[in-house]
Amino acid sequence: AAQLALQNAERKDVEGTDPNGAPLFEGNKPTTIYLMHYEPANNFISELMVGAYETSMAKTLGYTNQDKAYAEALAARDAAATVSQLHSRGGPVGMNAYNILSDQGKSNPNLITKADGAPVGGKEFTDAAERVIKGTALSQQNIDFSYFANDPVSVGIGGNPGVITLKDLWNVLSTINSMHSCYGTGQTGCRQVQVLSPNAPEGAVQDNSTLIFYRNGRYENAKQQPVDARGRLIEPQQ
Repeated sequence: AAQLALQNAERKDVEGTDPNGAPLFEGNKPTTIYLMHYEPANNFISELMVGAYETSMAKTLGYTNQDKAYAEALAARDAAATVSQLHSRGGPVGMNAYNILSDQGKSNPNLITKADGAPVGGKEFTDAAERVIKGTALSQQNIDFSYFANDPVSVGIGGNPGVITLKDLWNVLSTINSMHSCYGTGQTGCRQVQVLSPNAPEGAVQDNSTLIFYRNGRYENAKQQPVDARGRLIEPQQ
């Protein structure tokens, strides 16, 4: 978890864009990261059930201890500049925490939140985060929801546009460098990465062409072009 947190954190000092128009950071990673880690279930089926509850039922039946703990941690930041970095099941935990905060009337216009490979819908996540950022002029810029078009977690569970195969699912379950574990600057063996970097680990392929974002009420690729339900480019009408 700590490795993924550092891997997914953005480089800050020098900012630019890659050939696809996505961010390219060449500076240093953050020197301090606060990591929230929950105790996983002792078997895969139970973990799926907990994840399904977080994603679909917590808002109606009651938030989990993880949701509440994360909301309390964010509330303690008050209006201080805060980056909330969420990966996989951290996405629904963060989304639920934002719902808790907005229900309590709390906000932070200086909150920046990033969700990578989350098993929730882009609109649902963005709406929850915006209620905490309070619709400021920067609210859309402060929210980043992205995933790979063949990530079974975001596509199969979250219902976001894309196409997945049984091979994709098996890679997630059986490897440490599947598309679901290759966000941020990636790691050795990744065949696609989220952020292109001149200092990528040896063997990490520099390709983010399958990356999809939810921005300004629509799904789009790294070139900010709209995509369809299969994650493919929507060609402009002639």
